[in-house]
Amino acid sequence: MIEYALATLVSSSSKLSPFFVDTGRHPKNPLGSAESDQPVARSRVEYASRFVQHRQEVIERARKNLLDAQEAQKKFYDRRRAANPFKVGDLALLSTQDLNISHATAETTLRSRKLIPRFIGPYPILELHGNVALLDLPANLKHISPCFNIDKLKVYNSNPDRFVGRVIPKSTPVIFDDDGEPLHVVEALIKKRIFNRQPEYLVKWHGLPHHENTLERERDIKHVSHWQALLKDLRERNRVGRAYLTFLYTTEAEYMALSLLVQEVVHLRQMLKELRVQQQQPSQEFEDNESAKKLASNPVSHSRTKRIDVHHHFVRERVDLK
Repeated sequence: MIEYALATLVSSSSKLSPFFVDTGRHPKNPLGSAESDQPVARSRVEYASRFVQHRQEVIERARKNLLDAQEAQKKFYDRRRAANPFKVGDLALLSTQDLNISHATAETTLRSRKLIPRFIGPYPILELHGNVALLDLPANLKHISPCFNIDKLKVYNSNPDRFVGRVIPKSTPVIFDDDGEPLHVVEALIKKRIFNRQPEYLVKWHGLPHHENTLERERDIKHVSHWQALLKDLRERNRVGRAYLTFLYTTEAEYMALSLLVQEVVHLRQMLKELRVQQQQPSQEFEDNESAKKLASNPVSHSRTKRIDVHHHFVRERVDLK
């Protein structure tokens, strides 16, 4: 009887019963005629009449309970549901909750989910289809789908009306040049690459979000007054990434030490060349870790070592200038 009540319950959306949608016809009522839900003629057997009446009451009660459950679910769902607050052209923040960590940290230098922001953006809304919004994502996020449900978006408020007089933290005044064009200050160098034999840097501009980072040629930005501080900060951040290394074999540690040493020497030579500094004496390179020095100088004597921890395994350079 419960299965019959479920199959014959008319849906509020389709206005049809599941049985009719599945088979294309209405089911026969086992307690009445095929054309109506009216019960058959009263039987002369009192027990049969009571059984039919009881079955019909059970079916009607099941239908009523199902309708009440639908109303209750709709009530509780609508309690937390709000109207779509977005329209085409609005700026929206995108939640990083369900994004891959590589996507969520694409605009930052972070590599831990615990430290990434809850929302990134804002991004302009290009189209709206019901509860799905099409965002104009930056180039570093073009490889993911730009369509998101509005549940993953948050309204972007640059400065709420009730806080008109409040100073926004970390806000940067816009500086204009003689021609009236806005000028931007280099805040940090994120990455470095060599393109067409020319060094390029991924630049973070002060006062702009990370998705506005751009690749700039070194010759176009090295004239800034704090250029040396920017280079030093980039080198320090690159060194932190390989501060702790663990090697399982002696040959692996030996090759890694040699590789890091060569990298630092090449970088030092290139930096001095770019700065047009004449090196009067050869540069001296040395390793911090004592065990790494012993291993590199005599790897045979350490052939029985199974595991070697190399702490702060990076190379320092010192250049004596006259």
